[in-house]
Amino acid sequence: MSDDYEILASLLPAYHRELDRAGDGALEVLLRAIAGQWSDLRERVDDLYDDVFVETCSTDLVRYFAEELGLDDDGPSAPSDQSGFALRAWAGQVTDLRRRRGTLGTLASAAHVATGWSIHVQPGSASVARTQPVGGGPAVGPPVRPPGSIDVRDLDALAQLDRPWSTAGRLVDLRSGPGPAHTDLSVWRIPTFPVQQHACAVDGSGPTPGRAHTFNPFGLDQPLHVHPVPPETPLDRPTPGALARPIGRADLARLLRQSGTLPFTVRAGTGDPVRAEDIAVADLSSWRAPASPHAVVVDPERGRLWFHDPQPDGVTVDYAFGLSGAIGAGPTHAPSQWRRPPEDGRVIVVGPGHPHPTIGAALDAVRREPAPSWLDDDGTHRAPRDGWRLGATHGSVSLVAAVGRTPALVGDLHIESPSHHRVELVGLAVDGVVTMTGPGSLVLTRCTLVPRPRMGLALDGHRGPVVVSASRCILGSVVARGSVHVSVRDSIVDGRGRGALGGAGQPVASVDLGCVTVLGTVSAGFVALDRCIVTGGVRGPDGPVTASWTSVEAQPGTAPIGDRARFTSEVFGQPGYAQLAPDCPPAIRHAGPDGSEPGVWHALGQDARGRRLAQVVGEFLPAGQTLSISVRS
Repeated sequence: MSDDYEILASLLPAYHRELDRAGDGALEVLLRAIAGQWSDLRERVDDLYDDVFVETCSTDLVRYFAEELGLDDDGPSAPSDQSGFALRAWAGQVTDLRRRRGTLGTLASAAHVATGWSIHVQPGSASVARTQPVGGGPAVGPPVRPPGSIDVRDLDALAQLDRPWSTAGRLVDLRSGPGPAHTDLSVWRIPTFPVQQHACAVDGSGPTPGRAHTFNPFGLDQPLHVHPVPPETPLDRPTPGALARPIGRADLARLLRQSGTLPFTVRAGTGDPVRAEDIAVADLSSWRAPASPHAVVVDPERGRLWFHDPQPDGVTVDYAFGLSGAIGAGPTHAPSQWRRPPEDGRVIVVGPGHPHPTIGAALDAVRREPAPSWLDDDGTHRAPRDGWRLGATHGSVSLVAAVGRTPALVGDLHIESPSHHRVELVGLAVDGVVTMTGPGSLVLTRCTLVPRPRMGLALDGHRGPVVVSASRCILGSVVARGSVHVSVRDSIVDGRGRGALGGAGQPVASVDLGCVTVLGTVSAGFVALDRCIVTGGVRGPDGPVTASWTSVEAQPGTAPIGDRARFTSEVFGQPGYAQLAPDCPPAIRHAGPDGSEPGVWHALGQDARGRRLAQVVGEFLPAGQTLSISVRS
């Protein structure tokens, strides 16, 4: 309002302003009151102008526009739907798409905009065997291709047979099977996220040290994915390169032979990226690389690398991986979700030539001066034998990963809180045990504590209560002693099918979970659940339970009875991690509010997306076509 006052005051002669300053200042009071009203009016006019356009209007108006356009909106379809973004895009583009209706490219574009999934459509005529006419009369219509049998020597055609974009001819029965009037629509529900210049892990299980590496910094098998490039126009059907999908060995071999392009980059030490002609493809499941003149062997289905020469200076990679949504440490989060340092904030850079050459030195600096600190680092650091120590001798400690950074800590992290101090970790990935001794509080946001046997959180509340709060995290098992209180939101707690919260015979004092998928059991003195999935059951007095599903044990410690939750994968690092499988029992899939999906992926609204896809198909499928839908991920 001060700027508005200055504008109004500048419109008056300076003589009157000087008289007012010399007097009682009544004119300034009047102008400031007018400026306040003018500011409010201008903001309202600006809002009215924004409401004219679907790109900038309020969320309530987005739903109004969608209703007027005949679009059903029965739930969210993306985590950002709290701002109406997904429905906004659908309502904003549907009119243009309706003008282009009648092509398979438009069908694919409309389905992608409405659901956010990667969509590929394939006409049945592209994969049906056709032969020359033999009736004796002249051929009618354009010349057809040669008979559609497959040359078994064509390795590329054979490798693509199970892909939805394959155009290799099939001999089919046109009377009952897919024919020229049939369309195949394939769906990939899992998005991909790019990783830039991250250090690979050296796999010690390989037969030769220094040669076996994994793309994942913690040595986990993590399939490589294509980071999609959208088609140029809505009329174009998406190509395989425009789909967020995993890369098979045959796919990668075909890319190397045909185009020499790679969906990833590999750098040895500080040198240039490895050339495509120096890369071979093989199955490295047993870490046995075939004899090959190529410098590097890649297994994209496991995310593994094999160098024929040891790499003492390490390996860095650019690649993409798949995950259902934005949780845990890493690049899965939108730029708006990263916490940026203020202008006078402390930014810590780790590495040779900097004030903190090691991550241990950086943690020591944070412990000595407990001010909020941003860790500008993307490396993978290994702890000494006794681990690292972090805490505060006074005040609170806040350690935040800088924007776009993912510091990876391999080893144990011991958090010290001598007197009710607060320790906050944001955006860190830890492959080890994180211990904390009370009294104090620990806040975890967008962190990953790699789920492994005997790894996770170890909390000791004997000297005083320990309070843990986690949001959008991937956590291993939580072991508690004494007075420990845990609150988790929008996260995965992975006890690997055993004690996830309160294992090792020591129940947690209280557990409060909201939109959490627990792979294991929960044992606590008090348990509150809201839109959760607990695969191993709950042991202990129950609190309020809202729209959640837990397994039921006939006796403590026995196998669950009745329905069991089925996931695409329960292995951390796999793209379908903690995602309910399509064949999951409906009693579990629709246990959330209004029949929605409970658990960590509740906000994705997968069922609502599926219903919206059905609406799109009914409107945009070309006339006379039949359709089959295949869910690929």
